[in-house]
Amino acid sequence: MSFLRKGILLLAFSSVGVVLGATYNNPTWGGSYLDWCLYYSNQCGQPAADRFCQAQGFSSAASFSMQPNIYHTRIIGENRICDTARDGIRCDGFRFIDCQ
Repeated sequence: MSFLRKGILLLAFSSVGVVLGATYNNPTWGGSYLDWCLYYSNQCGQPAADRFCQAQGFSSAASFSMQPNIYHTRIIGENRICDTARDGIRCDGFRFIDCQ
């Protein structure tokens, strides 16, 4: 496909408002940093990122990165808080999530 044709297709998609993906830096859920796990210490990483993206209207997470030791996060699958001081465990979250 030629460079000009790709540019025209990109312009056409952007002019009609088609969003192919989005990046969320330090994503939050319910006013707290999003926890790394979908459920308390279970189904961590991809499952939690996918659920977050689905809640934003996307199908899944294309990539993501962990932000360790946040100390206070919200677990999306249970809508519950993870608090390091209270729970006695390390609460990790996401540095970013790329949704597609």
